[in-house]
Amino acid sequence: MARKALIQIRRGLESAIGTLAVGELGYCTDTSKLYIGTTTGNVLLVAAQTSGDMLKSIYDTNNDGKVDFAAIADSVPWAGVAGKPSTYAPSAHTHDERYPQITNGGIYGIFPSTSNTMVGHEYNILLNAGKRSEITLTQTGVALFDLPSLFNGRLEPSYTTLGVPASTPTVITISGLPAVHTQTGGVFGWTCRYWYPSKYKIEGYDSYNNAGWRVLKDQSVNDLPSKELLIPLYPNFQGVFTQFRITIYDSSVGQADANGNRRIGISEIFFCHPEAATVFQYLDFMPKGSLTWNQLKGV
Repeated sequence: MARKALIQIRRGLESAIGTLAVGELGYCTDTSKLYIGTTTGNVLLVAAQTSGDMLKSIYDTNNDGKVDFAAIADSVPWAGVAGKPSTYAPSAHTHDERYPQITNGGIYGIFPSTSNTMVGHEYNILLNAGKRSEITLTQTGVALFDLPSLFNGRLEPSYTTLGVPASTPTVITISGLPAVHTQTGGVFGWTCRYWYPSKYKIEGYDSYNNAGWRVLKDQSVNDLPSKELLIPLYPNFQGVFTQFRITIYDSSVGQADANGNRRIGISEIFFCHPEAATVFQYLDFMPKGSLTWNQLKGV
């Protein structure tokens, strides 16, 4: 049948197609794309394969909503991966929380807790603290320790008879420490055997420039059972620490008492300060005056 009329739509170069009226079609003579005008602007309806646009009929032949080659990549065998490395170096990281370093930037070594090593007492200025007149040991709360046993240089732990109630934490305060600045050393902590604290706060009283009480570690909210606690005072906590305060709120690994509160145990509390003590200064400490037989035996 002979054509009676020729109907044509807007056409021209894609860069010059302009904004189409709503419902108006526009054909790009240079890229073979077909657009339609909408209230929000031109919308592409058709793009020839040679234009570089992906058509579902070509690139998703199985109609699974995923490009065919991408589906193949999901199950590519390891041997088929090109350019894979032969070795895998670990990302840069440290273990500072687990193995604290206690020197001025260099690796001084892992500091040992005192009672479970042969050499740990060398600079422990809390050794025999319960026998020394210049140091005062106090504790408050319901769950109480045998305080002298925490400083006698033995690894035998002290366990509380009662557990720690939520409303009454156990607080141990150590006062009368030598006023010597921790400029390049100093480490405070404890060792335990079982039932060690899991919620606690460690504070030190810094008399340098009247700094007052400083929080050295606050683990009072989230459980972190700490069998061996070690807090390096250098470089983050330089000061003159004449007192320490330990507040224990809970022991998630402790045995429960009759009221359901969990008991706690500590083997020792130490403060090693190489600038404030000479080697083994307090190892054989004896009080002044008359001595009992047990004192001579070190009991």
